[in-house]
Amino acid sequence: MKGYSQNKEDEVFVPLLVEMIAAEQRIYGVLLDIGANDGLTFSNSYVLLRRGWGGVLVDCDARSHLALCNRYNGNPLVEVVYAAVVASSCREEKVLVAQADDSMLTTITGDALQLQKSVWRDQGFVEEERVRALTPRALLSFATRADGPHPSPTRDVYDFISIDVEKMNREIFDEMPWDQLTRCKCVCVEHDGHDVYMERTLRALGYEGLLRNAENLVMVRRHLWGIL
Repeated sequence: MKGYSQNKEDEVFVPLLVEMIAAEQRIYGVLLDIGANDGLTFSNSYVLLRRGWGGVLVDCDARSHLALCNRYNGNPLVEVVYAAVVASSCREEKVLVAQADDSMLTTITGDALQLQKSVWRDQGFVEEERVRALTPRALLSFATRADGPHPSPTRDVYDFISIDVEKMNREIFDEMPWDQLTRCKCVCVEHDGHDVYMERTLRALGYEGLLRNAENLVMVRRHLWGIL
């Protein structure tokens, strides 16, 4: 299997997820990809979606959103959301998004934006626009096309969750209701140096560390990993 993740993390977690889904007498799962980019480059979801999975892909960059729409146009199992996922401390309905020329790095307003601007200064900062803002809980209230209507205000439908939001990963991670996402089997998150904290948080909820590198942390459900 060819991997598409940043460091080929999907070559490790995809086979496990396929086995976990099969153990539930299912063929396909449902995923949530926050910071999906163009759906191919450094994608944690591409291989699973190509295998027939469904899910929700979120990105706040207009070019990435267009690429996602083009890539999954006509796929009834994939929902593409054009929005910035933000912490609940953000009270705005729309936030400022910035992108450097020829860069996949997108960040939002506030300290994260100012920090990234300084990094981009020599690269040619080119673009700012305002896009819809969604907190993690607001995003999770969406029903997915893959699963249909669900009675809970938090849609506990995702088997795999990926988070890659430039300079905002810790904030988004902290606001995910992990204790309510009981169906989730695997999490891949860009840790920004908070890997020990994130691992400790998820271990307390029954996850085990599968993979860790300079960019990403991958955790899987301990009890499911044990039966494979």
